Amino acid sequence: MLLLVHRIDKNVEDGDTKAITRNMLIAGYAQSWCGLLIIPLAFFFGADAVASLLNIIPDFVQTGMDVAAAFLPALGFAMLAQMIMNKTVAPFFFAGFFLVAYFGISTTGVAIFAAIIVVAMTVLGDKKKAEQPAVATEDPAIGSGFDEF
Repeated sequence: MLLLVHRIDKNVEDGDTKAITRNMLIAGYAQSWCGLLIIPLAFFFGADAVASLLNIIPDFVQTGMDVAAAFLPALGFAMLAQMIMNKTVAPFFFAGFFLVAYFGISTTGVAIFAAIIVVAMTVLGDKKKAEQPAVATEDPAIGSGFDEF
């Protein structure tokens, strides 16, 4: 695949749009060749052949795949949390976690509770802004003060 990416970069420099299209299509099909080959064969030979093929796989490989599959949701959640977590969001994240873990509130209940808090903070925040005079405390070119990354 990497060879095709470098080829596409060269095609972009040359301005060859037909080669770019061709190499993009080849790269897309090259990534899915396994599925394009194995899935029709599995349908052709049936469930019994697939089950017997899976029984040939050693136990340590299946155990390793089970462990890896168990880690995938945690890994995805950690990546998502890393992208959205900052000083402003962290207290709400942990408050929601403790509400679910220790008080037994459902995730839907916590989401409804969070929506109510957001509406209350928005309404009260607008009232506070209306009461206070507008004073520029920050240079807009520097940033908004949120620690995003």
